[in-house]
Amino acid sequence: MTAQRCGELFEELAGGRASALADIYELVGKQMFFAAYNVLQDYHLAQDALQEGLLQIYNNASTVRDYKSSLKWMLTVIRNAAIGILRKRKEDVSDEVERHVDDVALKNGTDTYVSVSAVENDTGMTDSMSDALSRLEENSRQIVIFKAVYGYSHKEIASILGISVLSCQKKYQRALKQLDLYLAH
Repeated sequence: MTAQRCGELFEELAGGRASALADIYELVGKQMFFAAYNVLQDYHLAQDALQEGLLQIYNNASTVRDYKSSLKWMLTVIRNAAIGILRKRKEDVSDEVERHVDDVALKNGTDTYVSVSAVENDTGMTDSMSDALSRLEENSRQIVIFKAVYGYSHKEIASILGISVLSCQKKYQRALKQLDLYLAH
């Protein structure tokens, strides 16, 4: 019922009724916020992502053709806005984040991850590990960092990146094998 009503409101938004966005927010604002918070794990950043996502939804509503799946599209927009914020923050602190990857856990392919306190106390990683991580494709690198540094489960990572849990697990294992190969040479 919510998805149907959301689709109706979205159609109104796409038709030019700007106040429909407020109605959509009233209807599914909590879901939208949760989609952003799930990625960022920070209340204020999630609010920023929600605001950015709502602006994108407003600006691009007329481009959506399938109003029935508008809720899914909007949640994806919000999630992508949150990932964008995460990437911006990652770029700002990428050296800091990459310093915290436990290369032993990665090299051995274990599910061991670095705790937050260990991440904060870590002195850094080798240049070879940094180079190896940078050689991974972006999606695989994110999976490795979310898993190894932040300790997210495959289910949480899959939700953040909008992929299946199985795909996340496979990409993680492949990334570990690639890292092992990169580090061996």
